[in-house]
Amino acid sequence: MQSDHPGFVVADYAVFAVTIIISLGIGIYYAFSGGKQKTTSEYLVGNRQMSILPVALSLMVSFESSIMMLGFPGEVYSYGIMFWLSNAGFMIALLLGTRIVVPLYFELKYKEGEKSKRQTSNKQRSLDSYFKVARQAGNEETGDIDENSVAINPSPNESVTEAEPALACSENTTSSEILLSPIDYSDPVQFNKRSLSDEDRLKLLKTKWIPSSNSYIYPKNNQNRRYNKSWENDYSWLRYSPSQDGAYCSLCIAFQDHPSENPRYNEFVTIPYNDWKNALGEKRGRLALHSNSERHLKALEKGGLLLSVSDQRRPSIVQSISKAYSDKVEKNRASLLSLIDVIITLGKRNIALRGNWKSSFDLVLKEHIEQKCSYGKYLSPLAQNEFIHCCELEIRSKIVSRCNQSNFFSVMADECADCSNQAQLSICIRYCYTENDAWYVTEDFCGFVELVKTNAETISTCILNKLREWGFDLTRLRGQGYDGCSTMTGEVSGVKTRITQELSNAKYFVHCRSHCINLVAAIVGEITWFISASSKRKNIMKSVMKDEGQIAIQFDLMYDQEGLFSQEKRLLPTLAETRWTSRTDTLTWLLKHYDKVLDILDEIQNQTVGNSDATSYKMTLLNFEILVVAVVTQFLLGYLRPLSIELQSENCDLVEAHVQARSLAASFLEIREHAEEAFDGLFKRASTIANKNDITINKPRTSGRQRHRANAAAETVEQHYRINIFIPLIDHIIKHLNDRFRTILSQCFTDFTCYHGTFVS
Repeated sequence: MQSDHPGFVVADYAVFAVTIIISLGIGIYYAFSGGKQKTTSEYLVGNRQMSILPVALSLMVSFESSIMMLGFPGEVYSYGIMFWLSNAGFMIALLLGTRIVVPLYFELKYKEGEKSKRQTSNKQRSLDSYFKVARQAGNEETGDIDENSVAINPSPNESVTEAEPALACSENTTSSEILLSPIDYSDPVQFNKRSLSDEDRLKLLKTKWIPSSNSYIYPKNNQNRRYNKSWENDYSWLRYSPSQDGAYCSLCIAFQDHPSENPRYNEFVTIPYNDWKNALGEKRGRLALHSNSERHLKALEKGGLLLSVSDQRRPSIVQSISKAYSDKVEKNRASLLSLIDVIITLGKRNIALRGNWKSSFDLVLKEHIEQKCSYGKYLSPLAQNEFIHCCELEIRSKIVSRCNQSNFFSVMADECADCSNQAQLSICIRYCYTENDAWYVTEDFCGFVELVKTNAETISTCILNKLREWGFDLTRLRGQGYDGCSTMTGEVSGVKTRITQELSNAKYFVHCRSHCINLVAAIVGEITWFISASSKRKNIMKSVMKDEGQIAIQFDLMYDQEGLFSQEKRLLPTLAETRWTSRTDTLTWLLKHYDKVLDILDEIQNQTVGNSDATSYKMTLLNFEILVVAVVTQFLLGYLRPLSIELQSENCDLVEAHVQARSLAASFLEIREHAEEAFDGLFKRASTIANKNDITINKPRTSGRQRHRANAAAETVEQHYRINIFIPLIDHIIKHLNDRFRTILSQCFTDFTCYHGTFVS
């Protein structure tokens, strides 16, 4: 048996040397005399001009390189049958690739992730499916037609096709990226390159891009001319694209036909029109020519059909054909209207959406609930929330429509925490509208917005973004109204300053007058909250008050206009953190029933739960200083209560409110000048309550240095509380009234008496 050679023989070295020399010669030839590749297309694919044989040789050399050949020992070539089978398979694959795959894709010039722009053959679709090239094109090539498209496209030969990529798209942007990007409904170019639904078409036809301010200046083109927004008044189909600085036709985009190679044919559709010099004119005005073109007139007809079906001015094709279908639709709508009526009724009264035996009889709703099918009843929490959201959108759309019809409006906002301690921003608007030849000033609540942060930048951005999202025309925004904290009213970086910087016309700021008064004087009503938080404690309170024959407590009453509640609902008067009128009511009730509150706390002390808190509250009430503060605060807040109610009324008149505020400031100033006489009656009232409940009448201990409370020297107890409590509190109220309701504004308000509330309404 002949022994194997462990390495190369002379013949092997000769073949290897010839291969290296040929490869080196090819490289030298193309490097010096054969021409250099100047582009990546020439270097990688031979500028797509190489024949089949060079491509096949290049692929073979890449796989059968010298490194691969040197990597196999001699035994593999002698006895490795699997090696020869692998080479045979490679040759077969190479033959199939060079004869079938490469010619096909060479002809189509495919790139990875792109679709063919013409109808492909069965062989091409099979290969595309295998190599996953045309996955995105599958939906367009199936030829599915929905029901609604029949009413929009009457001709069977017409269909909505995908348009050419817009000029704003990058070369490297794939069609899948375009399809998955979110739609900006105010920019018409975003509706290109998409398979539009009827809902998308309606949004395109009804939505226009609105500049952020009325002083917005459109950019100039190379002819030193700009887009003119007044053109939209004569051509309602005209839409401006801020991203392309060009004009589009909303109708032709919504109902596109097959694109043409003629650029003039694709103007206003896939190509933005920005030749502003020739936009108007009798002979060469492009707007008039496009408006009278055959393509535009067909789109106009389809758009009219779509809008008429959407506005229910004419039935759809399905409704016209099937009477049974139409009856079913009417029945379902009646059921939904009954459900929505219940939701609206409960929502107006702030009542939870759950069952109650006090219900009105509705045959339609009863039949709907008792139907045998377990689906389509719309009684789940998810369906209820969807109905509530739909009601929200409908109400807000009417508010936006009515507000945009007025010339100007103002925005009001305030932040508070909900029951989950999450910051919520409430946004309201104030505007004038006309109805039956009369003008009305109205304030409408627009919604709550959850805040991630409560700084000025976040709040101002949130207000502007939400107003734009809801559809308000910010060019009409003139006024702002917030509370007086530095975050909202800061002159350097407050919310009002930031909004004024972005919208120069929104420069009129008015401090929330009612909020000013609410922040003047405050007292925490923890005792009422402590009693109201437990049903047992409330029962103890009712028992104590009933035993003494004092049932006539100051309760809040709630009546129903439609007889939903047959009796009054009595609630313990509690203190709201931001509502000043509740402070007066709570303090009045507390002072009137001071002894009974102490008895209630005594009863609660006997319980195992809450006895420590009850003891603490009782010790607080037995403090004479606390009693004097409660009496003084209730007296001063009683003067402020009518003004607060007036400022919170729906028909609040600015002139009258300012006059009342100045009159109230004068009354407080007169009380301040006669402080001894005014406080004498208050101190006697506090002493009477103290003697009735065995409370020691004394004053706190004084010291040479006191940092946590007033410590002015006084000879008597009455003098101490008058100097350290009554006079500082009334001075504080007078100062804030003068700051918030300045005298200099009186003349300004007088000049605007033509807008007086009584004259307006």
